[in-house]
Amino acid sequence: LSPEKRVDLLLNAWSRVEPRHRDWSLHIVGEGPLRKQLESQAVLLRRVHFHGWCDDPSEFYWHAGLFVLSSDYEGFPVSLLEAMSHGVPCLSTRCSDSIDAIAARSPSPVAAAPVGDAEQLSKQLHRLLGNETARRELSQAGRSIAQEFTWQRVGPLWDAILIEALK
Repeated sequence: LSPEKRVDLLLNAWSRVEPRHRDWSLHIVGEGPLRKQLESQAVLLRRVHFHGWCDDPSEFYWHAGLFVLSSDYEGFPVSLLEAMSHGVPCLSTRCSDSIDAIAARSPSPVAAAPVGDAEQLSKQLHRLLGNETARRELSQAGRSIAQEFTWQRVGPLWDAILIEALK
């Protein structure tokens, strides 16, 4: 819960959609210097839960109906890949070149919104919360993409790079 993760943006987007999606809740997993500020921002919102740090977020992924990454920037967003590997439909800001590369696949495994744009994030959030078919399509495409990034596939590639570098 640090500034670049833009949970404030997610809370802003949530405030715009939660009255129309009363059967959904927002669960925020993580810890950081902005937690108290974010909890204060969320005090008037309904169905927002802060869970703090979690060593193994698998349980959250298994129960999630949608994963949202609202960051301003990321290198390679591992949490997004984890969510996809659990079959969670994903919505992300375009916080990394990797998001654009992944979102450009057909079918796309992630819905994308501009960085820092609460209105566009809320529109995508509203669309996905109300569209089970779209969520299922993202889930299926995400699982497929996540298979390309398993350690069994990526590990040997890294080993080859490191072996070549040592030569």
